[in-house]
Amino acid sequence: MSPRTKLQNEEIRDKTKGAIKNAALIQFSNWGFHNTKVSAIAKEAGISKGSIYNYYENKEQILEEIILDAVTPGGTIVEQLINSRLSPREQLTAMVESTFKMMKEKFHYWKLLNSLTYQEDVVGK
Repeated sequence: MSPRTKLQNEEIRDKTKGAIKNAALIQFSNWGFHNTKVSAIAKEAGISKGSIYNYYENKEQILEEIILDAVTPGGTIVEQLINSRLSPREQLTAMVESTFKMMKEKFHYWKLLNSLTYQEDVVGK
C-alpha cells in the first residue's frame, strides 16, 4: 500500500473537521454551549477526544466556525438582493422567504443561534 498523497490527507482532514463541526452543532444546539463537553463532541463525531485538539484549540473555536458557517449564506443572500433589480417590497419578501427556508433546512444552526442569544456569558452583556 502506497502512502497517501497530500490531496488525500487534505480530504481526510476536511472530512474530519466537518464531522467535528457537525457533531458540535448537534451537541451545542441540543444541550447548550456550556453544557456540552468536548468528549461528547468527539463521541458524536466518532473520533477520540484528543483528535479534536489536532483541529481546534478549544470548543470556543469550534463555535466561532459554526457561527460563521451559519451566517455567511445569509450575508450572501442579502448582498444578492441588494444588488438585484427587485423592488424593496420584493427584496423584503425574498429575504423573509429565504430566512424561513434556511431555518427549515438548517434547523440546528437556527436552534443554536437562537439559544446563544439568551446566554449572556457567550454573547456578552
